[in-house]
Amino acid sequence: MKNCPNCEDVKFSLCSKENMKIKYIGNLNPKYELKCGLLLQCPDCDNYWLEGNESYRYYHSLLNQNLQLTLDWNSSPPIANSEQKTILKQIKANPINSSGNNRDYIDFPVSCYFEDKWNDSCIVRFQKFPPFLSMFEYSMDFIRLDSVKDIRPSEFALPSVIRSFGDIDLELGLGDRPLLTYGPNQKFYAVWVGQNFFSLDGLKGSELNLESFLTKFPDKLVNYENSTLPKKYVIVDWDEEMNKYRA
Repeated sequence: MKNCPNCEDVKFSLCSKENMKIKYIGNLNPKYELKCGLLLQCPDCDNYWLEGNESYRYYHSLLNQNLQLTLDWNSSPPIANSEQKTILKQIKANPINSSGNNRDYIDFPVSCYFEDKWNDSCIVRFQKFPPFLSMFEYSMDFIRLDSVKDIRPSEFALPSVIRSFGDIDLELGLGDRPLLTYGPNQKFYAVWVGQNFFSLDGLKGSELNLESFLTKFPDKLVNYENSTLPKKYVIVDWDEEMNKYRA
């Protein structure tokens, strides 16, 4: 039995604590206590693993440059200033969804100014882990908040009243969990729970309203599944205060 998953030829990015106990010896030596968890090292293959705080159920493998990025995040993470937080509080973050997958980060859909232009489909994300350790988004496109010159509400972002339904299980008969919205053009749009931005038929997300009077979906309905707007994550260190400002 190998000591850890990365003692084998195939390198893993993630391993549950349960599998580490069952499938491997799991004799990992503690190296550093970080604010986001405990840094461990395998004595056989020298690979580093990050064990999350509290009841987090996974070990993250710090392959290639991720070890230094983790240490940098621990020593000098980007911090939101008071002016930025005031703007974000007005926009409101996405709620914790019904499965609780996003409890370790707080997402605000915004427009950000960087690289000499405004980018209208950005997500300012407060998170506990370094950005490359997000469980389901290892390849997400991100920059640090301290690389951004300014932030403002995005016209393409869905209103907080629509995004607030991310914590409710909806079974409305159109696939998984759509929300019925309508625009000033008198068209109805099925927007999916968890979406942040909208751009279709010349409409922007901020122009949509939540339809709450119809008991079933209308016959003429546009099913809007995925935004064509390129999404950029703007990552910032966890701030418990901002957890109070979810939609």
